[in-house]
Amino acid sequence: MRKTRLIVSVTFVSYRRLERVHTEQEPNVYFEEFKRKLGEEKFVSVLQSHLIPPDEDSGIWDDDVVSGYKKFLEKRGSLLKEEFEGLLKTS
Repeated sequence: MRKTRLIVSVTFVSYRRLERVHTEQEPNVYFEEFKRKLGEEKFVSVLQSHLIPPDEDSGIWDDDVVSGYKKFLEKRGSLLKEEFEGLLKTS
């Protein structure tokens, strides 16, 4: 199983947004660019709406992509789990 195919690494971002960000860059670089373009408050709001952890220890800011990705998968997996559990309780 390839790690890039895991559900926790999938997010829905509009093509219009992707046009503004150079996704061939390292995540910490393009997230910083995204944050600069949107401003801190809007950036955090967008990430949270996609259940992407914006905090410093989320993995998205790491220079080491491999260890950052592992942290990201763990933290986003927890956010997805919490969200699904919340949805199941309200059903």
